[in-house]
Amino acid sequence: MTVQQMIIEVYENSTENSELDPRTAGAFDITSDGAIKCLGYLNRAYEFVCSYKEQAGRPLRFEELKSISRFQLDLEDGTCQAGSTTANIVLAATASAVDDYYNGWVIKLDGGTNSGEYRVIVDYDGATTTATVNRAWTTAPDATTTYDLYKNFYSLSDMNISPQDRVFGILKCWDLYQKSEIHYGSRDSEYIQNLETAQVPTEYIFKRDQLIFNYPYNVARWYEVEYYTLPSELAGADESPVIPEGFHQAMIFYANYLDALKQVDAETITNWYRAAINTIRTQIVDNDVDFSRRDQGFIIDNAYDRRY
Repeated sequence: MTVQQMIIEVYENSTENSELDPRTAGAFDITSDGAIKCLGYLNRAYEFVCSYKEQAGRPLRFEELKSISRFQLDLEDGTCQAGSTTANIVLAATASAVDDYYNGWVIKLDGGTNSGEYRVIVDYDGATTTATVNRAWTTAPDATTTYDLYKNFYSLSDMNISPQDRVFGILKCWDLYQKSEIHYGSRDSEYIQNLETAQVPTEYIFKRDQLIFNYPYNVARWYEVEYYTLPSELAGADESPVIPEGFHQAMIFYANYLDALKQVDAETITNWYRAAINTIRTQIVDNDVDFSRRDQGFIIDNAYDRRY
């Protein structure tokens, strides 16, 4: 169904509530106050359907809203400048000039004074390339000290994912070097305890906009993430939701539910909400027999429960 068709049905279902009238001078007008209000309801309904989870905990995941991105671990090295103290280290002049850029990174001294020591950077001054570390060095690093920089966390931008993609969660993470899956972890404390221990990552968690591995790894390595996004908002009259058409009706019913909430109509609130949920469940039942087929249009993933 097109946006225009859906807006008209929402209006008609509302017993032609004048606040939802999508017409100007008798003709459909996507810029009319009523159409704008209906469209707002439909976009909220769109997100509701695309993030719907059954009572048993099985979330609905549409194949059309899954994406894949690949990224490589960030690694840097350099030679310390003179002027460091036991509480910090002055990185090479070529280091980033952006304040806080290296916050959370691991620094390993691999040559010269204090070789072999690890620390975590807790603050960074880009103007002076000075990094404050979590624990004092044995002695102050000097111009003979060389270092490696690496980290265990990667933001959406690090993973070449635009924030506009409206990422809802990470579905899978793969180590492309070992050709193996890195599984979702559960104990946040381990990610702090292991921060200064360079090993091949075996687990990850996803918080806010960051993928966090249970170990930092100091060798360049490629990873692949499969992630689930919420759809872009509908805008034009001729647009259609990207999800299978059977779910469009659920969006319409949920839009009417939202309007009923505003009208404080208890009976229709319940009726429209039940209609939306029953339509979603009917579509799941109708398609679930073959839900593992890649061309089915949507999937139901028992393992996915990672909303953040």
